[in-house]
Amino acid sequence: MKKIMLVAAVATFAIGLGSCKKEYTCECSYTFGSETLTSSSKITAKKKDAETACTANQVSGYTCKIK
Repeated sequence: MKKIMLVAAVATFAIGLGSCKKEYTCECSYTFGSETLTSSSKITAKKKDAETACTANQVSGYTCKIK
């Protein structure tokens, strides 16, 4: 019984680590002729939410992605 409780506690801890929010950098670039303009911003969220937020900020001609 103690072994089962230990395994359950470790599994719960591991799942908890996977759902933590982290800081990601959203980098957007725009190429105009021979010049490329870039900007970046920090997003603190789960990876999937950060990717969604980053690409939601795209405007015509810009390409945004998580780095």
